[in-house]
Amino acid sequence: MGAYHLSLTETGTLPSMPDLGDQGQTPYLDALIAYSNEHVLPFHVPGHKHGKGMLPRFRELVGEQALRLEVTQVLGLDDLHHATGPLMRAQTLAAQAYGASRTWFLINGSSSGVQAMIMATCNPGDTILIPRNAHKSTWGALITTGARPVYVYPEYDYAYNIDHTPTLESYRIALDANPDARALLIVSPTYYGAMADLRAIIGLAHERGVLALVDEAWGPHLPFWEGFSDSAMRCGADAAVNSTHKLVGGMSQGSMLHINDRALDADRVDAVARLFLSTSPSCLILASLDAARMQMATHGNELLAQTVRLAREARAAIRQIPGLGCFGREMVGRPGVHAYDPTRLVLQVRNLGLTGYQVERMLRKQSHIQAEMSDLFNVLFLLTIGDRPEDVEKLVEGIRTLATQTTPIEDPD
Repeated sequence: MGAYHLSLTETGTLPSMPDLGDQGQTPYLDALIAYSNEHVLPFHVPGHKHGKGMLPRFRELVGEQALRLEVTQVLGLDDLHHATGPLMRAQTLAAQAYGASRTWFLINGSSSGVQAMIMATCNPGDTILIPRNAHKSTWGALITTGARPVYVYPEYDYAYNIDHTPTLESYRIALDANPDARALLIVSPTYYGAMADLRAIIGLAHERGVLALVDEAWGPHLPFWEGFSDSAMRCGADAAVNSTHKLVGGMSQGSMLHINDRALDADRVDAVARLFLSTSPSCLILASLDAARMQMATHGNELLAQTVRLAREARAAIRQIPGLGCFGREMVGRPGVHAYDPTRLVLQVRNLGLTGYQVERMLRKQSHIQAEMSDLFNVLFLLTIGDRPEDVEKLVEGIRTLATQTTPIEDPD
């Protein structure tokens, strides 16, 4: 096992499913399985016809079962643009799980959700307050809507050379200067795991008659572990987006858009969302959203507790390696950090005399480990419910091996 060992009391397998009512159902996944079991002869798209038309090398790589399920909307599999059957039921269950009035499944990622919620909220010329470190999809939404952005600056952390979130006071100042604002956008968590004071900022927005939109792409897991701070919809957000594929069990491009219809016109949101959705969605992606919701709603607390424990032990081990840092809960209380997502491992490498970019490439080449992202001073690793003790042990050993190849630089006062 080497010098670093992670303990885990669970067996690694899911316990038997308890009786949890509706959240234990997977209506869309069931519909896709039923389609597969029917052994339908396809004379519809996609043209690979259950993989028979695929290049054999690709078919062997992906597997025949996956290609048999890689279909789009046919009888029994509902219509993403006008859901009335199993997809509607799946989206209703997701809304209940996230505390929303209504939820839309997205197959173009959270980028499409951010664009949809801004376009459904703002008209040409409307003012919207936006963090300066918002995702680039936000600027696509501004171009599409013709809304006028007023930028709210995030708190820059000079100790770690990263941006956190704008503070409540920063939003207050921006609202004082722009009393005609139609909406404000909050990005929480950030890429690095900092979470905004959602309840206070959303409360302030509503006091001023302003809609509160939350880009919660990096927080699809937040409602499902008792140790996390409040999530967007449970704090009263008018709309929020979650990337189900990022940190829980959805497939890539799978995301969800949620609204609270207290102040939003659901019909307008529905019409706008359809502008950003393909008319030939992958049913595999949609089924994965249904499955991910069920898994989180029924077993999320125990699965995420395991993930957080792995992250905590890994963080403690990394901090013992000379020249490296890895921040965690101690970040809470710094400007722009109301709470912190402990599943993020942000490795500070500047005292190694290497850039984060170099460390990312070295880990990939030497240890076959791929980080999520790197910048000049940091390397970001995401821990999720898919990680096991042996995976995290390999990560820590890879970092340790790399660090021993360099001479740490003394951190200046």
